[in-house]
Amino acid sequence: MKRVAALLLACLILVLCACSNRDAKKEAAGNKLIARVEQFRKQNGRLPESAAEMGIQEDESGPVFYQKQLATHYIVWYGTGVGESMVYDSGIGHWDEHD
Repeated sequence: MKRVAALLLACLILVLCACSNRDAKKEAAGNKLIARVEQFRKQNGRLPESAAEMGIQEDESGPVFYQKQLATHYIVWYGTGVGESMVYDSGIGHWDEHD
């Protein structure tokens, strides 16, 4: 019984570490996208209309997404689970979890 419990615990830890690493990679990709948006804004005096305008091809699989909200405001986000995502809001300047 102790072996089964130890094996289940080890599997749980492995799954949690794998998920955490995947989200860390998505956040790193999101931070790179944010840097590209800010570089575009600095060079052009405005936000890009889409990621494509920065030479980035987006598709439905992501892993990260850009959306211009207003002339001076945008969001970048990535999914963390079913119906859950992490969102960077340029108005507040940090990542927040959204359900």
